[in-house]
Amino acid sequence: MAGFDKVRFAELLKLAMGNRSLNKYAEASGVSNAHVSRLQRGLLEKAPEAETIKKLAEAAHNEVTYAMLMEAAGHFTEGSLQQRLVALKQLQQEMLDADKLLITNKAAVATAERDRNEAEAELEALLTLEAAGAEHVSTFLRVPVLGSVAAGLPITAQEDVLHHEVIPNPGCREGELFFLIVKGDSMIGSRIYEGDKVLVKVQPDVEDGQIAVVNVDGESATLKRVKRMNGKVLLLADNPKYEPIIVNSEKARVCGKVIQVVFDPNKRF
Repeated sequence: MAGFDKVRFAELLKLAMGNRSLNKYAEASGVSNAHVSRLQRGLLEKAPEAETIKKLAEAAHNEVTYAMLMEAAGHFTEGSLQQRLVALKQLQQEMLDADKLLITNKAAVATAERDRNEAEAELEALLTLEAAGAEHVSTFLRVPVLGSVAAGLPITAQEDVLHHEVIPNPGCREGELFFLIVKGDSMIGSRIYEGDKVLVKVQPDVEDGQIAVVNVDGESATLKRVKRMNGKVLLLADNPKYEPIIVNSEKARVCGKVIQVVFDPNKRF
């Protein structure tokens, strides 16, 4: 920090006073007449505080600024300002890095919590199977439960895993099956209701008349019976209030075939 240049500070105060008397300037700034007078005559060895300089600057004329007065008082120089700017930028970056780390840690905690809950649920399922007399765990599969798929008008497919369930192996390998939770009422004729889980076997095609999860236009998925006709794919509801959805064959991608429906027997309709 540079020393107090009382001569330069006095010159700036005289310039800041303009055509006003010392008393008027002191009154406008809120600083005592005596203090302004001693500063203007260069009688003080100690520089005024930053708060006093701020008051003098706010009442100044002739474009005398706070920075000019602060520099003359020795509180900072151009070099120290540059150093302070560098330090503040570094501090800002450190704060940004800390925020990113906090977000990452929160995400890691959420993932760990989800994994723990999933492991506990899986353990409970395996213990239940063991208690029921299951002799070989290999006769069961760990199947992911994915986000909801519409059983009505197509909705955006939810491809994130909600949790896993352990089921008796119907003759598939791990990764060939997944559950999807049904939304809508378009398949009630096949006793598939909203909230039911459909067990889906991953395969790229189904025979006409079979129920499948079909991805439409790469953005949405729907649960329907599939029928092909003249280069078109008809997605048929099992509810008379829904019209068939007709799409070009290349825009309809079969995600898998429904092989089982799991429902809650305590659910009320």
